[in-house]
Amino acid sequence: MEGALDKLIAEVGRGVTQVEMLVGREALGSWPGATSKLTLWAHLPPAEGKLVHAYMTLGLEAATTASLPLRVKVLLDGASVTREVKPQFTVELDETKYHKAAYDVRPILAKRLGKGWFHRLQFIYDLVQPVYFRDATFILLYEVEGARYAISALTGAKVLEPGEVSVEYPPFYNSFGGARTASLIIHSPYHESKFEVVVAGASSGAIQGLGSFPIRVPFTYRGNLIPVSIKYMKHEYPFYPKRAVITDIVLEEVKLPESRVDIEIVSTELVQDRVKVKVIVKNEGDVTLKRAIVSLVALGGQLAQKKLRALEAGSVAEVELMADISRLPAKPSSAVVTLIGYVLGKRVEVSKEVRL
Repeated sequence: MEGALDKLIAEVGRGVTQVEMLVGREALGSWPGATSKLTLWAHLPPAEGKLVHAYMTLGLEAATTASLPLRVKVLLDGASVTREVKPQFTVELDETKYHKAAYDVRPILAKRLGKGWFHRLQFIYDLVQPVYFRDATFILLYEVEGARYAISALTGAKVLEPGEVSVEYPPFYNSFGGARTASLIIHSPYHESKFEVVVAGASSGAIQGLGSFPIRVPFTYRGNLIPVSIKYMKHEYPFYPKRAVITDIVLEEVKLPESRVDIEIVSTELVQDRVKVKVIVKNEGDVTLKRAIVSLVALGGQLAQKKLRALEAGSVAEVELMADISRLPAKPSSAVVTLIGYVLGKRVEVSKEVRL
């Protein structure tokens, strides 16, 4: 085991947090199979409050012989984050090196959040020596009246080999009754690599495969010392490559103003191959519901969908969903109506089953 995870931020305040993780293994460069200009999109719903902090961490993989700093230009919404990546952390993998850097992007995002929900992250690199994009994590903190947050984020890189366990204790604050979530990224080197993440007794379950995995684990433990354990299962036979990377451990606790969103099934009609469901969406909380989508789903497929305008606190909206089920493999006996929307930038979801 080598490398380190170090504190990026640990604070508590009045507002909300938002964490978005992008992962992959896209090749950058001017050699066959690579691209000199890579574009990714980060989903950052605005919380309609003052943006207090905005951090972006960046993970790149390069050959062991690559000279530092890496001459990769990074742009966010067209504005330059850096012209060359100077990593604060570097660890050796089996054949390459993983580099990690962190940036304050509040000056870039402060005027752009709210104009769109997706923000363009670009990488420009045209040298022959290969560089790979591995991850980017956005950590945003908003000052919002009536909401509270606590957050602790560790960035850097720690390497695990099969059979090893890493336990981290990010600094965290006393609970105030909000929802608690832990997030992290695992870069797995082999298709049979297996992992398990346990956060204060709450398990992610088995994680297996080749690639990069953003992991989210809700937990309920209310202490302020939160153990985050990442176990790399040992295999019965050796394999190569074997070194995995753990990065960007983030603990969040957020308590929103009273938010009660519900759906009521008014009526259901099924005539031959057509189904019609009438629904009332209720926002009984104290905060506006935005970008809400009501969907009708059966047999694993989406039959109908309606978008709603912003639903103010205390308001209701009537929705009618109609669908043709003649092309389904079988006639469903039930369906599910699902509402997905955002309250202060946080996703909310409600579902109700209907009999057909």
